[in-house]
Amino acid sequence: MIHIKALFLIGLITLSINSYAQVDSLENKKSFMWIGITGGIGGEVVKDVVSPIIKLDLRLMKEEKYKIRLGTQINYFFEEGLNNNFNTFINTFISSEYLIFNKKEKDWNGLGFGYLIKNHGNYYGENTFKITFIKSIKTIEIKGELIFIDNFKSVFPGFSITFGIN
Repeated sequence: MIHIKALFLIGLITLSINSYAQVDSLENKKSFMWIGITGGIGGEVVKDVVSPIIKLDLRLMKEEKYKIRLGTQINYFFEEGLNNNFNTFINTFISSEYLIFNKKEKDWNGLGFGYLIKNHGNYYGENTFKITFIKSIKTIEIKGELIFIDNFKSVFPGFSITFGIN
């Protein structure tokens, strides 16, 4: 429980941190490069199980052009154990993502790659990777995923939705 509280507090503190630097472009017009820490909470469907998630990213963003994010996503799985108590299995991915701004629809689209660095329970296997297809609209982010387990021996789809600063 301390793990969840600490992540929540870190998330609240870092969600308020967003700094930017003003740079000159080739046309000598002012544009902005944003560097910040972003995060969100949401849910993911993995193997017909809904898992709450917390994500935290370091983001580099060129205003209305592209975003590059390096981050982590923590999945929480719950199973009923002995004596009607619940066991919590925490799985952690690290990821890199690249998104491009769609001026026509005013949203972000991109691709990402993730690797499982902490595995508990039987939801994932050894050497688990995922490729994500990202759609981000304001504070909502939707991801379709292909998850590869055991060195690409098995593959299954995933789906997540998060709310926060994207």
